[in-house]
Amino acid sequence: MVRESLELTHSEFVTRNVVATLHLDPVLPTVLADRVQMQQVVLNLLMNACEAMVTTPLPRRQVMLTTRFLPASEAVEITVQDSGTGIAPGDTERIFQPFVTTKAHGLGLGLAICRSVAEAHHGVLWGENAPEGGAIFHIKIPIAGGPP
Repeated sequence: MVRESLELTHSEFVTRNVVATLHLDPVLPTVLADRVQMQQVVLNLLMNACEAMVTTPLPRRQVMLTTRFLPASEAVEITVQDSGTGIAPGDTERIFQPFVTTKAHGLGLGLAICRSVAEAHHGVLWGENAPEGGAIFHIKIPIAGGPP
């Protein structure tokens, strides 16, 4: 699903001169999640990453999409990291509220919907600034048979 999401955004990445890197954990347990809904979440995060880098110099426009198993929390984590402008100080929770947007033509619903989808799957979605600049969004979903 993660690989397919990246493939669906390929033309957008080419148009915006963004380089994508994929790091998939080769051994991921199964999660109980609606594939289409989770794919929509990943697509939204990838598109947001592209939009966040519109002012980033071309050689630095990079997105890293990663999956990994978190045995301690019995969950799978998907991260989307960009090299864009990052999250404004104090906005790491505010950006998930409905109708809050940093885009000139945004509705401010994407991240709110993404978080509600993650929560509907007994997971969490949060964002933070990357130490080297840009933002990292994390989706953590419990594995099948794991804690709800």
